[in-house]
Amino acid sequence: MARLLRAFATLQRTVPVYESKDYAKLAAISGNFILEASKALGSKYYQFVPFYLESRTTTVTKTFVLKLDLLPETQKLKVTALQLGSLQESEVDLKNLVPTTAEEYENAHTLGKMLHPAEFLDLEMVYLNRADQEFLVFDKEGDWKEGVSHPLLSMEQRFNEHQWMDTVAGPKAEQHGGNVYNH
Repeated sequence: MARLLRAFATLQRTVPVYESKDYAKLAAISGNFILEASKALGSKYYQFVPFYLESRTTTVTKTFVLKLDLLPETQKLKVTALQLGSLQESEVDLKNLVPTTAEEYENAHTLGKMLHPAEFLDLEMVYLNRADQEFLVFDKEGDWKEGVSHPLLSMEQRFNEHQWMDTVAGPKAEQHGGNVYNH
C-alpha cells in the first residue's frame, strides 16, 4: 500500500494548455506510424514533411506541437510534437519559453532556406525555447484550453521583453537575446 501511495504522490498534476484536433487520432496509432499518420492527416501530413525536413537540414530547429500541458509543480511545459515516424514528448522550462512574432520566426530562417509555410501553421502563435533555440509552432485549428489562463503563464509572470528581445545592442547583447549588462 505504501508503494502505491508513493507512486500517486510522485505523479505530477498537469494542466491542459493546448491540443491539436489531430492529436487523439495520432496518439492512437499503434502500427506503421508513417502510413497511418498519412491516412489520418491526409494532405496535411504531406505538408508537414517539408517543415520537418527543413528543421533537420538547416540551422533553424522547429517543432510542430500537437499537445501542450503545464506542469505547475516543476514550472515546465510538457510538449508533445509530431515527428515523421512518431510522437515525441519533451519538457521545457517556463523560464526558457519566449513568445515570438511571425517576423522573428521568418528572420531566423535567413541562414537556412524557408519553405513557404503550410496553410495550417499558426505563425501568430510561435514560441522559442531559448535553451535549445527551437521554435514551437502550432496548428491554427488547435484548441487552447483553460490552462492558458493559469497564473504561471500570465503576461505579468512571463513577459520580459528587454531580456528576451534586446538582440540589437551590438557587443553588449548576448547571443540568445538580452542585454548582458541588465541581467
